[in-house]
Amino acid sequence: MKIEIKELINIEMTLEILEKLPDYRVTKEKIEYDQRDVLFGVLCSMFVGNIEIKDKHNWLEVNFNEKYFKRLIGKENEELKIPSYSTIRRMIINIDSTILEEMFRAYFIPKVEFNEKTQLAVDGKTMNGSGRKGKYTVKRNVGMLNVVETASKIVIAHRELGAKKSEIPEFQRGIRDGVFR
Repeated sequence: MKIEIKELINIEMTLEILEKLPDYRVTKEKIEYDQRDVLFGVLCSMFVGNIEIKDKHNWLEVNFNEKYFKRLIGKENEELKIPSYSTIRRMIINIDSTILEEMFRAYFIPKVEFNEKTQLAVDGKTMNGSGRKGKYTVKRNVGMLNVVETASKIVIAHRELGAKKSEIPEFQRGIRDGVFR
């Protein structure tokens, strides 16, 4: 069974959020690629399982100028230039993830009905593959504490756990600091 991208996400909302993301590129007259379009393409490629940037680039090479993709981003009558691997990599690296997360939360949190019957699920998990062994560094896999509203299944908050930290004290600290509101 093939799942369509429009069944996975609200395309208009996602494009709107990506449009509002600050663009790190300073020389605007040299810009050849619309950040919103490239990031949306990267997101779509992730939905089909592409993890590595090279795989995302390959997906864009195949799909960026297809009718269905151009229709999704509202550019049916334009010929889109395909960004290089390096351009995609720089765009991803330079996204301010805090701003992006705040924008998505601003959209999703109002969809959660908080009342006396609201149930939250709190759990800490280690994300496999998030650690890196470099020439001079060894980074452990990242542990994340997630807070999910169970009825909507929306992650309303999360925070990174330090090395080998328990999620219970981190959750208590998050409540005290007002992170999980």
